[in-house]
Amino acid sequence: MREYIKTIGILAIPLAIYLIYAISPYNIDIAGYRLQKIDLSDVINRSSASTFQDTMQAKTDSILAARQEMPVDTARKRILIFGDSMVEGLTPRLSEYCAQNGHTLYSVCWYGSTTVGWVGRLDSLRSYVAWASPDYIMVSLGGNELQTRDIQRRKQSVMQIMEVIGNRPCVWIATPSWVDDPTIIDVERSVVGQKRFYDSTKLSFQRRSDHMHPTAKSFNEWMDSIAVWLSSQETAHPIRMEKPAKRLRRIWNGIIIGTDGIRRGGITPVPQVPKSNAAARPEESQATTDETHELPAAQPAPSNTPAAPATTGGTATQTE
Repeated sequence: MREYIKTIGILAIPLAIYLIYAISPYNIDIAGYRLQKIDLSDVINRSSASTFQDTMQAKTDSILAARQEMPVDTARKRILIFGDSMVEGLTPRLSEYCAQNGHTLYSVCWYGSTTVGWVGRLDSLRSYVAWASPDYIMVSLGGNELQTRDIQRRKQSVMQIMEVIGNRPCVWIATPSWVDDPTIIDVERSVVGQKRFYDSTKLSFQRRSDHMHPTAKSFNEWMDSIAVWLSSQETAHPIRMEKPAKRLRRIWNGIIIGTDGIRRGGITPVPQVPKSNAAARPEESQATTDETHELPAAQPAPSNTPAAPATTGGTATQTE
């Protein structure tokens, strides 16, 4: 024990001398060489800086982890899906998911429409958003402009559509391409971001006789795949999308627009009733269907700018 204490004392004495020398105002020169002093303030500052840096890094890692593990939002949603003819095929199965999970579904299908066409009628889009008053939006556009070369114009169009959507959670559903090098896919993804874009181009589908639109069964399988993604950490705003346990009654609020701008599917426009401090919205009626039928093929888009849907919101009794 005494030897142990003696050893500690032998080591402590020179350390104490060195510390006293470090804080003293004098210098010691031996044979023309000056003993170097340690800068205690530098040691202390480095230690503090290191601690601060470690703390900030831990906070940053915590924030990133929280962003990456966004919890699934289990609240009931008012979901609006709009776009081209692919919307009509997705809506029936999507309505079953909404029935299973307590969501309310609104659907606007404009045959032959494009991103450029919707931008040409932004007032119509705003009226549909006001009609549905959604807190979650799904967009399916691009099928009529898969191989566009006017990249900048399409990019600007997607940005303008996103401006109307605003800060509402939204996702874009890529068209299941039937051509090589679908340029519109990269355009849409570059604007909305990876976590708000579902890439359908890697999926295989059975197609109808037009070789473009999936069959009714494939539309259902496509929607099943989208639903899994919507409730996963792969999307920016995961929501509850449990698979329907059984075949449910399909109920949704629908509007169908032809390429000529005329509404189809039993649409009856309802005058808007102004409300104080709230967006005017027409009365809603629900569409129901219990059967799955083949859907009519999308009409070819006209050579000029696509015809616009009417700006007054309306309601539909869905016919298939």
